[in-house]
Amino acid sequence: MALEDAVYDIIGKKYKNLQYQEEPVTVQHLITHTSGLPLNIQGVSELYQIPNSNNYFKAQEILANYSKEELLLEIQSVRLTQKPGEGYSYSNVAPNLIAHILEIVYNKPFEQLLKEKLFIPAKMTRTHINLDDRQQTFLANGYNEDNKLMPNFKKPIQLWGAAGRIKSNSEDLLNYIKWQLNNRNADVKLSHKKLFYDVDNIWIGCYWEVIEDDTSYHIEHHGGIYGSQNWLMIYPEHNIGISIITNASFPQANQLIKETANKIINRLK
Repeated sequence: MALEDAVYDIIGKKYKNLQYQEEPVTVQHLITHTSGLPLNIQGVSELYQIPNSNNYFKAQEILANYSKEELLLEIQSVRLTQKPGEGYSYSNVAPNLIAHILEIVYNKPFEQLLKEKLFIPAKMTRTHINLDDRQQTFLANGYNEDNKLMPNFKKPIQLWGAAGRIKSNSEDLLNYIKWQLNNRNADVKLSHKKLFYDVDNIWIGCYWEVIEDDTSYHIEHHGGIYGSQNWLMIYPEHNIGISIITNASFPQANQLIKETANKIINRLK
């Protein structure tokens, strides 16, 4: 499998709809959010238009019970509206499709691949997609700006879990940062490669945002769902990485966390 491979050449001709004016969606388009695939599965994006706890619980119920087969059928009905690779448009569908592609290429379950290719090499022994009953007791609760309990994904899901469903802890995230700072690791170097120019000084790598200007270079990624948010920022040239997680999510949380991370990084550099 190469970055330039057309998706339908890997997973089958019934996905021939994943093209626009004979320009196919490639693996690279999926990992840079330039494929044109939807933000979320049907019904969820509509609920997110009105951000309240009632709609979040409805979205969680849909996402928890949505099957892989349903998503693949939904993907087969997608009609692209622009040429793949022309513009950045975040998609939670795309990484799940990547997980499906990896299962076909390696002939192994996605969670097993994560364990073999990432969790074990990076010494992430407490990182999982689905949790058993005991592990569920350790998952932190998340809250909104009114301190109301938000839904979570403690219970197993049916989808691959490639879009915001991995659970971890601070020790494993520190090991992940250390793994990402190993510039001798060819996989790490490839994941940091600039693949698509977005705006200003922002490039997109393998799901990373690569931030580069005349004076500095780092990679970063933000993630959040309902009652939690996280910023992960890595500065390879300074051998520094930082992850800030909060179990509260509200409109200003994203910017506050990033400002805090930047202040810490600037004091350490």
